[in-house]
Amino acid sequence: QVSQWTRLCEISIPLAVEGFLTAAPEHCQAVPADILQLERKLGEPVRVHNDDKIRRQKLQQQKAGAKAAGPGLSKEVTEEGKTAEVDNHPLPSLELSVAFSKLHVQETSNALREAPVIRRTKTSDLPPLDHIFAEGLYFTLADIVLLPCIHQFLVHSKKQGKNLGNLPLISSWYRRVQEVPGIKKAADKCSMQLLQLPELMPAPEEQLQDFSSVPDELEEEHEDSHFIGGPRPTMTKLMESGIEAKFSPHPCPNWTIDWSNLPSAVSPGEGKGF
Repeated sequence: QVSQWTRLCEISIPLAVEGFLTAAPEHCQAVPADILQLERKLGEPVRVHNDDKIRRQKLQQQKAGAKAAGPGLSKEVTEEGKTAEVDNHPLPSLELSVAFSKLHVQETSNALREAPVIRRTKTSDLPPLDHIFAEGLYFTLADIVLLPCIHQFLVHSKKQGKNLGNLPLISSWYRRVQEVPGIKKAADKCSMQLLQLPELMPAPEEQLQDFSSVPDELEEEHEDSHFIGGPRPTMTKLMESGIEAKFSPHPCPNWTIDWSNLPSAVSPGEGKGF
C-alpha cells in the first residue's frame, strides 16, 4: 500500500472499526482517529482532471442562485437557471449533479453558455469542489470498501447513544452512497440494514481537532514507521522461498523522466497521498 489513502481505506479504518466494536464500553467513548481523519479528508477541496470547467459551472450556479435570492427575479433566470423557490427547494449542488450523471453514463447539462465574467475569473478565485463520494466527485471502489466499515461504526455508535454531530461529512457521504443504484439491493443481500441519518451541519475544524487525540503529523510518522513495502522486502521474501528474479538490462538506459515537471499523482514516489 504505497498510497496513504489506500492504506486508510483498506487497512487503518477497518482495523480501527474492529477495535472500536470489540473494545469495552468504557474504552470506546472517543471516535477513532482514523474515522476523524476520513471526516477531515471529506472536507478538503476535490481535484479532478476537468476541475477548472466544473468549478466555473459552480461559480455560475452560485451567481444564478444569488440573483434568484434577491428582489426582481426574472422568468428567464427561473427557467434556465432553475432558481425558483430557492428557500424551500434549493438547487442541488453541481457536484452532486456531476457525480450522478457519471453513474448514469450521461454528460452533465451545460445548456447555459458561461458568462464573460465567469470565463475571465482566475482559477485561484473559483469556488472549490466539495466531496460527493470518498475520493471526490465520482463513486469508486473506495466507497464500496468503506461502506461496511462505516456502517458498522455508525450502528454501534447509535446503539451506544453516541452523538454523531462531529461527523456530518461522513453522515452525508453515508446517505449519498445509499442513493447509488444497486447499493441498497446489495446491502439487503448482505443483511445490512442501512441507517437513515439526519442531515447535520459541518463541524468547525477546531472541533474535529479537539476530538482527535493524534495530530496528523504524528499519525503519518507512526504509519510510516510501521510501513513495510517496496521492492527490497519483496525480493528478500522471494529469495528466502527459493525464488530468484532474473533481470535484463533496460533497452534504453539513457532515457530519463523529469518527475518534477509532472503532477505528483503520476509520480511513483508520491502516489495518491494526502
